[in-house]
Amino acid sequence: MPTGRIGDGINFAGIAHYNQVINALLAEGIEPFLTLYHWDLPMPLTQDGSWLNDTIVDHFEDYARVAFGAFGDRVKMWLTFNEPHVFCPSDWTYGSKEPLQDPPVEPYICGHNVVKAHALAYHVYDKEFRPSQKGQLGITLNCDWPEAKDPTDPAHVEASDRAMHFHVTQSHLFAQSSRWMQSRN
Repeated sequence: MPTGRIGDGINFAGIAHYNQVINALLAEGIEPFLTLYHWDLPMPLTQDGSWLNDTIVDHFEDYARVAFGAFGDRVKMWLTFNEPHVFCPSDWTYGSKEPLQDPPVEPYICGHNVVKAHALAYHVYDKEFRPSQKGQLGITLNCDWPEAKDPTDPAHVEASDRAMHFHVTQSHLFAQSSRWMQSRN
């Protein structure tokens, strides 16, 4: 979907290309593991507000449905998003403005829309495709592992511990929100 909007058309040449890639992997005994979103949003959706615009949730649902329909007969392992904990607080607007403002609300709006998009994609797969395709769908969440610069300095150890709790808590909250959204409907 070059524009990210289903009404603007589907790139069937792109689907044919990925079908060839998937078939080549399978021919070599490699099980494909497909990630739907790895920080590569079509420019028209980026220009329309990217993950801050809640209309993106429905566009992602359409995109997921196209991908499941086109590739799900051979792809059994799916990820909706790669590391939203990284791309939401990043300058995902590609330099058009500061990524963190005072207060930094954009990462939370992005995260909220990503969780909703993940939940919709999960439900689409679960209801429309999983019964026949028998695949699995999840999300990739990351966690950093900060080490104390000087492990003998209590201030460094405390800073490392605080950073670890922040990263683990953020990833945990994202996972909890995702599971909660999946359980609705």
